[in-house]
Amino acid sequence: MLKCAGCGRNIEGVYLKALGRNYHEACFVCHCCGVSFGRDPFVVHKRKPYHPDCLSKALELRCAACGELVGGNYTEALGKVWHPEHFVCAHCGKLISGNLFSVHQDQPYHEACLREVLGLRCAACGELVGGNYIEALGKVWHPEHFCCSHCHKPLPEEFMAKGENPYCHHCYEALFLEKCAICSRPLSGTYLVNQWGEKFCSEHDGELPQCLSCQRLICPALTGGGVQYADGRWVCSLCRKTAVDRMKEARLAFKRVLQFLASLGVDLLQRKFPLELVDRDTLLSLSRYVDKDNTFGVTSKTFVIQSGQQVDRWVKKISILRGLPWEQFTMVVAHELGHAWLCLEKIDLKDRSTEEGFCELLAYLWLEQLGTDSAKVRMAGMKKNPNRVYGRGFRRVLRWYKKEGLRGVIEAVGKV
Repeated sequence: MLKCAGCGRNIEGVYLKALGRNYHEACFVCHCCGVSFGRDPFVVHKRKPYHPDCLSKALELRCAACGELVGGNYTEALGKVWHPEHFVCAHCGKLISGNLFSVHQDQPYHEACLREVLGLRCAACGELVGGNYIEALGKVWHPEHFCCSHCHKPLPEEFMAKGENPYCHHCYEALFLEKCAICSRPLSGTYLVNQWGEKFCSEHDGELPQCLSCQRLICPALTGGGVQYADGRWVCSLCRKTAVDRMKEARLAFKRVLQFLASLGVDLLQRKFPLELVDRDTLLSLSRYVDKDNTFGVTSKTFVIQSGQQVDRWVKKISILRGLPWEQFTMVVAHELGHAWLCLEKIDLKDRSTEEGFCELLAYLWLEQLGTDSAKVRMAGMKKNPNRVYGRGFRRVLRWYKKEGLRGVIEAVGKV
């Protein structure tokens, strides 16, 4: 015999079955008001039956949209309850049906509407992004639209960027990486830069001959080729354009440098001594210091000694390497005339670096007044010269010059 879960008495005839139990129709009542449900709908809260309105009052269930009490069916989402007709998209205002919706700032949205609100549009086509998408460079893209900005081929996971635009590695290197001045390939990793600011792949160093005058690597791209002199020297075509090969042009250049130095107070205009152009082997045979790659001129002097005392001296000749470009030829002349002046002024410097530094200063001042771009490059090279005699000596004398002027340098050298 069935028993009523409400009153506990036996059930005969018609009865209700609810919440897994059996009831007399009059005994199945609202847990809040005690009134029978009859055939009316009910809602369940914590396994207890309620009239919808009673449960709303009991729990103060108010619609998150309109604020009114919720009676009957309702939608529960985001920790709130809603009249079903009020659970709508915060963007378009249309009803949200089913269980799929998106949330932004505690508000429900259709998925497509939220993408529009957040501006999730493909950076390539401008259309809304739905489903899978790629996020890169602060933008979103349809996967099929995430392509190289130059060749338009799909990009792999690893790509390069310039500004806000993505590129494949090949196009990025071709468009934006500096090119080797010799082979035109993009420069990546380790590369070299010569004193002229020209950049090239490191493997070219040692593959190509180097111009003895400007130190560029000789090749069609950098120098337009070059030639090798009979004495073994390589000279590029750029330097060959102004090469001093004949005595006529050598004497004209020599005179011009003499006049400039005289204007500085290093006056040799009234002195007469021979000038000659020679090959490298001859020049090295005249020099006390053999350095075939850094010897460009030699000043030969004669000293007359009687009874152990020096009674006279003169400059026998000045020898300059044949085939130097005009600018380098004249700076070598300025340097060698410095040696000649010291000799004739009977200034004997025991410190070789000071003598070479003084002569380098004269060459530096000559280049300075020329004012050409190539002269400025040579001047910068002189300042950085690592040679202990020429480089260190020049930097020391240059400091004197900047502090005291050339007259101060001449006086200081005379006292050394």
